[in-house]
Amino acid sequence: MVYHPGRAVKVFPAESKQGETAATIRFWDSNLHTVKVSRDIAGKLKDGDMVLVDYYPMSERLNRPKMVAMKIVNKGDEKELWSHYQGFLRMKKKALQVKRSTENMQAPPRSMEGVG
Repeated sequence: MVYHPGRAVKVFPAESKQGETAATIRFWDSNLHTVKVSRDIAGKLKDGDMVLVDYYPMSERLNRPKMVAMKIVNKGDEKELWSHYQGFLRMKKKALQVKRSTENMQAPPRSMEGVG
């Protein structure tokens, strides 16, 4: 299983017992998606809760993630988990900035493109 942590911005309860609960989730990498909520946590999930969303592919042929909120993260673990992912995101952004600045240094100025 592959899980993607995020915070429930808004929970949309099922309209009936047969209906499905959904939630809008802001993920650690700032993506925002509305996903299905597992029946196991549907009655417990509240706005502001941190959840783990199943990001495992739907099937071997269909490589899209399932995108189902599966587990509510314990309040005591939220800060540490979020901190780890935010640290990774900062490193990723910094590496991208370095890469872009290196590429800009190696590219000829636009005014010289096509000269020669």
